[in-house]
Amino acid sequence: NSYGFVTFTENVKKNLYALDRKVIDCILKLNTKEFLHQTEQTTICGAYAIALTMEVCKILKAKGELLKYYTSADIAGDYSTAVGYAAIAFS
Repeated sequence: NSYGFVTFTENVKKNLYALDRKVIDCILKLNTKEFLHQTEQTTICGAYAIALTMEVCKILKAKGELLKYYTSADIAGDYSTAVGYAAIAFS
């Protein structure tokens, strides 16, 4: 079940990483508007909680740092239903 999300049919790993990177960059730049726009094209768990965190970080002048990124396919080897994971810290 892909939750209605059409997966890539070519260059899956490259395209998945690029799509996830767009979202990660929005979070790191605290670009909430673009982040929410990206959520219309992806499936992101907790998108509104992330957006709220981004807005609070703007107020606190916090900076984001990507600690780790990988996909489920990096572990399982199956890119047909891969999910990306990013650990981002703010301070």
